[in-house]
Amino acid sequence: MFRTLYSSPPPQLHVMFHGTDVAELMRQKDRYVFRYLDAFNRLGLAPFPGLPDVAPGREYVSTDLPRFFAERIPDVRRPEIRELIRRERIDEHDELALLAALGRLSVTDPFELRAAVAASV
Repeated sequence: MFRTLYSSPPPQLHVMFHGTDVAELMRQKDRYVFRYLDAFNRLGLAPFPGLPDVAPGREYVSTDLPRFFAERIPDVRRPEIRELIRRERIDEHDELALLAALGRLSVTDPFELRAAVAASV
């Protein structure tokens, strides 16, 4: 009678600062949705480069991957990166998958990116 449609949650990355979840980035269809979490202000952190200073819980929406995240993706044309993408079976067109696998840590800032894990029921 009624059809229930199930879909996976949108791809999501959590931004961690010394183990504390301070921001998140999601992809919804053809746009990126970014938001700072309450802990971001509580810890007195400065806005990320290329992202506005939006209040916790408020969203910043863009069709382009924000610069803070885009700069963390290494050049996928490099042979060693191509090999890693092939070996790990990463979709090279999925920027969030590339970020989770290749841009998790950065030498230029203390933030760590973690892919959201879907909760099992």
